[in-house]
Amino acid sequence: MAGESGEGDVDNFIEAPGKYSAEERGPLVRDYKRTGPFWEIVPPHRSRHQEWLIRDMRRTTKANFQGDTALHVAARAGKIHTAKLLLDSDGIVGMANNAGNTALHEAVKNSHYELTRMLLNRGSNLVYEENRERKCPLYLAVEMGDLRSLVLLMEAVDGEKVSLLEGMSPVHGAVMHERIEMLKEMSKQKKELFYLIDVGGGTPLHLAAYANYIDGVKFLVNEFTSSAVEYDKEGYLPIHIACKMGHLETIKELIQHWPFPEELLNFKEGQNILHVAAKYGRASIVKYILGNLELEKLINVKDKEGNTPLHLATLQWQPEVLLSLTRDNRVDLKLVNNGNLTALDIVDEQLKKVDAPLQQINDSHAVLHALEKARQPLLTALATMSMAFMAGVYVTFFADYIIRAGISISRSVTVERATWQPHYPLGILNPSAGCPEIDPIPATNVIDGNSKY
Repeated sequence: MAGESGEGDVDNFIEAPGKYSAEERGPLVRDYKRTGPFWEIVPPHRSRHQEWLIRDMRRTTKANFQGDTALHVAARAGKIHTAKLLLDSDGIVGMANNAGNTALHEAVKNSHYELTRMLLNRGSNLVYEENRERKCPLYLAVEMGDLRSLVLLMEAVDGEKVSLLEGMSPVHGAVMHERIEMLKEMSKQKKELFYLIDVGGGTPLHLAAYANYIDGVKFLVNEFTSSAVEYDKEGYLPIHIACKMGHLETIKELIQHWPFPEELLNFKEGQNILHVAAKYGRASIVKYILGNLELEKLINVKDKEGNTPLHLATLQWQPEVLLSLTRDNRVDLKLVNNGNLTALDIVDEQLKKVDAPLQQINDSHAVLHALEKARQPLLTALATMSMAFMAGVYVTFFADYIIRAGISISRSVTVERATWQPHYPLGILNPSAGCPEIDPIPATNVIDGNSKY
């Protein structure tokens, strides 16, 4: 065995903690002396008994204060022959340190390809395990941009056991880190990875739409077209996510793959992309839709509550969107929702709820009467309505819009706007189903013991 490994290799192992300590600026060697196990296994001078000591499982499986075994240190430093000796100790390959990393995690994190291969041969199931950061070895390879190691790790993944992957999806990771070559390679080697969904039910395309990753959107919608009509847990399609975020380029890319945009409705509210853009105040998206003749059929459509995009913009007080909608002659101001209310009625209802703003208007009845006469004065009512929320927590100065509407108000107004941020960690795998009714290729369920869902 001494001839196989070579005393020089053991010496390299001796030097590894010091080298790592210098790189990390931490006193690893000193700590190892204090905690014992590595000092016994790797004494300060050559010893003919080193290999025997390394083979002594009672010593090799001991850990220091960080939970590192000698194999962790060898894997981190890329010491193949030393790691090979250590692997003869039963159980050491699967031991995790305080960070939840096995030796395989450490080898991948440090881009040690041959050592990664050897560790996989000794413990292939480790490829599925996450660390404390919710990262499995596959995800770490993506994060490191190590395509070679990623390919090697994918070979160890059984296509029928993809659902066993823990933590963050490597495909979602490639989207987040904008690694198109890795997306292509994973598609070529393990398409099953693309059917994993995160804790919010989001597909990789949902995430690409959220991040406005255009190259990723183009690739995913071309290679996995069905994911364009797959809902997340909130009932949103990827194009709705893009509308919420105001990502016009992503919307343009997605919409050209669907000839009937009026059918792109979110599941819970039955809202089209104009509804969503109006509700969340995405003025550039609203202007684009209004300017596209192929999308004009969306303008006066009602959702499940009977609300048109104008109703939603009024309910959420989105002044720039309201300005665009009320100036468009195709917008029907007389449409009522399920509560039999027009957008103007909503303004009236808000005015009645709060008396304070009305006290600042000389003749509120005259104002309300005037609002019924033309679309431009509707903005006056909306501006007045906003004064009812002076006790709110969001303050926005709308003088520009009011001046453009011919209204002279020399004060700021306070309103509460609709905002949206994902309420789940994007990319974290979860046992949620996708949309089997729409998508002929169902999303793979992924076991996640820490999931709230």
